[in-house]
Amino acid sequence: MIRRAIFVAFLVCIATPAFAADEKAKAAPPSDQDDPIGCKLSERIGPFLQTPFVPFNFEVEARMRWKKEYDRLAVDEKIHYCVFQLRNESWYETGSFYTDAPYSKEPEATASRELIRLGRPAMPQLLVALNSRVRTKSYPSRQMQQPWLVQDAALDAIENIACRFFRRAVPFKVSNAGEKYRQKIRNEVAAWWEQNKGFDEVQWAKDALLSETTAHDEKSMAIDSLYRRLGKESYPWLVKAYHRLPKGREDAGVSDETKRIKSRILHWLLKAPTENEKAAFASAVQDAPLLVRIEGAKGLWAIGDPSGLDVMVKETEERLLKDTGSTELDCEYGFLVSFLIRCKTPRSRETVCKCLSGRNPYLRKRAIGSVPSLRMEKAVFALTELFDDPFVLSGSSAMVIDNALRTVPPTRVCDSAAREFTRVVPDAPRFDGSTAETQQHSIEKLKQWWKENGGNLKWDEKRGVLALPKKE
Repeated sequence: MIRRAIFVAFLVCIATPAFAADEKAKAAPPSDQDDPIGCKLSERIGPFLQTPFVPFNFEVEARMRWKKEYDRLAVDEKIHYCVFQLRNESWYETGSFYTDAPYSKEPEATASRELIRLGRPAMPQLLVALNSRVRTKSYPSRQMQQPWLVQDAALDAIENIACRFFRRAVPFKVSNAGEKYRQKIRNEVAAWWEQNKGFDEVQWAKDALLSETTAHDEKSMAIDSLYRRLGKESYPWLVKAYHRLPKGREDAGVSDETKRIKSRILHWLLKAPTENEKAAFASAVQDAPLLVRIEGAKGLWAIGDPSGLDVMVKETEERLLKDTGSTELDCEYGFLVSFLIRCKTPRSRETVCKCLSGRNPYLRKRAIGSVPSLRMEKAVFALTELFDDPFVLSGSSAMVIDNALRTVPPTRVCDSAAREFTRVVPDAPRFDGSTAETQQHSIEKLKQWWKENGGNLKWDEKRGVLALPKKE
C-alpha cells in the first residue's frame, strides 16, 4: 500500500508540470504564437514609424533613420515586419493616411497601408494573421469602444488588396463575432486566394471595376487601387468603366450610388487630363447630378474647352441660392463654393459674394471662409452685415491648448464673419474666440471700430485687403 502511494505521488509530480504547461498552452490565444521573423526584425529596427495625418511634433529625422533601415529589407522581410507591426498601428475614423499620389518606392504612412501597397506577395502572411487575437490601437469607427485586433486589420488589408469585401458590414469587427463566423471568413478568404492567386492586385482591381456584379463600395476600392498602382496608365480602364455606368438621377432624397462612383473616377482623371479623356468629361457634363456635371466641366476646361463652364456656374448659383438646408449636404457646400472660386469668372465671383447672404446658414459659413481667396471689396463689406447673425454653427467642445484641456465655446455665424474680417482688414482689432464673453466683446469692439473707420478704408488691390491710408 505504501509503495503504491509513493508511486502515485511520483506520477502526480511528473504529470503536474506537463498538465500546467498544457493548461498554459490552452489559455494562450493562438495570436500569441508570434511570427519569429517579424519579431526578430521588429527588435532590430524598432516599431513602424507612422507618418501622422497632421504632422504635429513629428520627428522627421527619426522617421528617416527608420526608413533607411526599412529600405534595406527584402520584400518578404518587409511583409513579415509589417504584419507583426499591425499591433502597434493607431488610426481613427476621422484620420487619413492616404494621399492622392500614386504608389512609389517610398513606404506608406502605416504598416497596414504598406501591406496594401505591397499587394499580392503579402497575402500568404496576411492569411496567417487572420488567426491573431493581439490588440491594435486602431479605432476605425467612432462607435467602437474597443480597438481592432490584428485579425481585423489583416482582413481590412486583404480586402483592399483584393478589392472585395468578405465581411457583412464595414467597418465590422470580425474579432467580435463567434469562432464559427471567424472560421467562415477565414475559409472564404482562403478559398478565394486558392482560386485567384494566379493573378495580381492590378488584375483583381480591373475585374472588380468592370464586373456588373461588383458592389459599389468594392468598385470604389478598385478605382483607388488601380489609380494608385498604375497612375495615368489606369486612365483607359477608368474611362471604360465610366462609360458603362448608367445616367444618374437628380431627384432630391434619392440615393444615387453611381454619383459617388462617377465622382471618384473623375477625381482621378482630373489629375492629369488629356484629349483621351474628353469623351468621359463630355458625358459627365450631360449627366444628371450637378456635382458630376461640374467635374465634367472642369475636365473640359482643363484640356482647353470652356464650353460648359458658364452653364455650370449658372446652375451652381441657382442650386446654392435657393437652398434652405433641406436639399443640400453641408459637405457639398465646400465643393461647390471652391468650384466657383477656381472659375475666376465675374459671375462665379459674384455668386460667392451672394452666398454671404444665402438663406442657409451653413452656406453662409462656407462663403465666409472663401472671402480671403475671393479678393473682392464688396465681399469684405458684406462680412460686416453678418456681425449680428446669431446662428450657432457648432456646439462647444474640449480641446488641448498649451498642454491644458480647455472648453472651446460654440461658434456662431457672426464669430466666423468677425474672424475672417480681421484677416482681410489688417488694421481692425483682433478677434478673440477663446470664451463666449471674449467672442461677444470682440464683435462689439469690431462693430464700433467699423463705425468709426469704415469710411476711411481703401481697397488695396495688390494685397486684396481693406486698409487705412498710410499717414504721411
